Amino acid sequence: MNKHLNSLCFIGLLFILPVCPATIARAQLPATSDTNAKQTTLLKDELFFGLTKPGGEPVSESEWQEFVSAFITPRFREGLTVLD
Repeated sequence: MNKHLNSLCFIGLLFILPVCPATIARAQLPATSDTNAKQTTLLKDELFFGLTKPGGEPVSESEWQEFVSAFITPRFREGLTVLD
């Protein structure tokens, strides 16, 4: 009987031990509640545009502003920054 009990304990340990490290790691994480945890998501998109037309003619300031207003700004509803 003692031999069977030892075998049963050994088999039980084989099933329990792989779970222990994950349980210990989870127990060591600091507890946070949803009300105190503030997460901020940052999304950064960079677009690069040249200021020369295919024929070599430069894009004027008014053409550039018209392009930004008509095509770029509507796609970034939360705002954007244009760097020169």
